[in-house]
Amino acid sequence: MTKRTPTPAASAPATAAAPAAETPAAPIAAEQAVEPPAPTEQPAAPPAAEEKAEEPASAGDERSVERIHARVLVAFDGHEPNDVVELTEDELIAHGEQVDPSPAAVEYARSLQA
Repeated sequence: MTKRTPTPAASAPATAAAPAAETPAAPIAAEQAVEPPAPTEQPAAPPAAEEKAEEPASAGDERSVERIHARVLVAFDGHEPNDVVELTEDELIAHGEQVDPSPAAVEYARSLQA
């Protein structure tokens, strides 16, 4: 005679897979090691319409810094919202939440000034 063990009604059936914590992980052999994919080269994006072409750099020349047009979103340094300002990349980073350099935003701000 076999002895039966009662199982609670809410428990999972005996055929369910064991939880991941109870399942031992298979060791990875050296041949199975996955190498990360080689970086792919992406084509350079054309400069946006509001950005000026970069001039040749010379020591201490302010004109060699690329200037980017941006729409002012929040007033700062005497600029009011919807003004269009020219900023260097460093200034753009510093005022990141206060300006929008997207071409559509610059075009919209210019349309308001007309």
